Amino acid sequence: MEGLKILPDNSIDCVVTSPPYWSLRDYGVGGQLGLEPTFQEYIQKLCNIFDEVKRILKKEGTCWVNIGDTYSTVSGSMGKNKWSQPKYSIADGSMPEKIKTPFPDKSLCQIPSRFAIEMTRRRGYIVKNETDEAWLGGIIEGEGCITIAHHNGYYEPRVQIAMVNKGVLDRVQQITGVGTVSKQTERNNPKWRDSYIWKASGSTAAKICSDIFDYLVSKKEQARIIWRMVEMQKERERTGGDPYSKVGQKYSEKQMTERQKLFEEIKKHNQGNGTPTKLKNPTKNEPWILRNTIIWHKPNCMPSSAKDRFTVDFEKIFFFVKNKKYWFNQQFEPYTEPMNRWGGEKLVASGESSWDNGTGQTTYRDRDMRPNPEGRNKRAVWSVNTKPYSGAHFATFPEKLIEPMVLAGCPEGGVVLDPFFGSGTTGVVAIRNRRNYIGIELNPEYIKLANDRIQSIEQNLF
Repeated sequence: MEGLKILPDNSIDCVVTSPPYWSLRDYGVGGQLGLEPTFQEYIQKLCNIFDEVKRILKKEGTCWVNIGDTYSTVSGSMGKNKWSQPKYSIADGSMPEKIKTPFPDKSLCQIPSRFAIEMTRRRGYIVKNETDEAWLGGIIEGEGCITIAHHNGYYEPRVQIAMVNKGVLDRVQQITGVGTVSKQTERNNPKWRDSYIWKASGSTAAKICSDIFDYLVSKKEQARIIWRMVEMQKERERTGGDPYSKVGQKYSEKQMTERQKLFEEIKKHNQGNGTPTKLKNPTKNEPWILRNTIIWHKPNCMPSSAKDRFTVDFEKIFFFVKNKKYWFNQQFEPYTEPMNRWGGEKLVASGESSWDNGTGQTTYRDRDMRPNPEGRNKRAVWSVNTKPYSGAHFATFPEKLIEPMVLAGCPEGGVVLDPFFGSGTTGVVAIRNRRNYIGIELNPEYIKLANDRIQSIEQNLF
């Protein structure tokens, strides 16, 4: 997550990755994903990562995620965790102790489906579903304050709620996952009832206003104002700071003037005498759009010892986009039927053709009779053998599996990101297809492995 946060907004063309599966493998690295005590926590953490991915992905970008399922079995040898013993160790760590799930033993947990549903359901930057948005919007509309704090020459957007019911504020903090709840006491008045305050500041406050904007009534202008304040800061950061800033100044004179105007304007609105602004509404963070579920069929899948079910020989790959219009380079595959079944290269609009018989149509335009000579549109079941890389961890991507994603989802010269880089296969495929890449990986052994592998590829290519 920290590696993603340093990347600028709208800077990545394509994401291709395979995150650690839940409760299947311990990679022996602190902060790793996949060892969460519940599948709900795993999916929430994973989707939080892809919220950050969405920020850095271009509006026309594509995102491809390979993810596998987990069985809920905890009985027998799995429950005793014999797989973590040295003789069962594998290259990328041992099997973690199986976690008790709410599902019946031996049942699939349906992790891929739950992940895809959450990705296409969660809304907002901070608040992740419509019910919570409506509830929080009502609380802030009725009991909250959207304002700008001014101290030490800085202007800071702020959303806060003060009330005597601490339980409500605890719920606000639970929904948002941000802010603090503190107690307010009036020492000079013994009859004063203790009250509590929750507040969030900076860009977080602006994002909350964006999430609940549709449910605000009298505080929409305040939400627009603090959204503009945060946009100004982003503009300043993108340009490397205002070139007209003087040494020792926190803002340039121009910036200070606009911030001061916003500060005065929001004060008027909170006092009930503000005038409508021409500021734009906060932008809304919409859910991911799921364009395809691709089945990765593994002809050489690992045999299963289970005798009471079929051997699983596939995994799912989800193809997500941010917007309805996105960059996509159509991919083709060979036809499965002989080409001569279409009977000719072209139908000529002569008014005389055996093709007319039985149709009653005598007028038509010239048209190709044969299908596209490049092949048919690529289907969504991809048969690709697993292919281990010498020295790599167990979960190595086959290059042949990744290549259609990179070719279809990233323009030549664009940037492909893999936030779970592993042994670097995504980088290898990107380089071979004249794309740039960024890889993020926690395990130092895999980082070295990926660097060595990519350097050897670059030497052979260039």
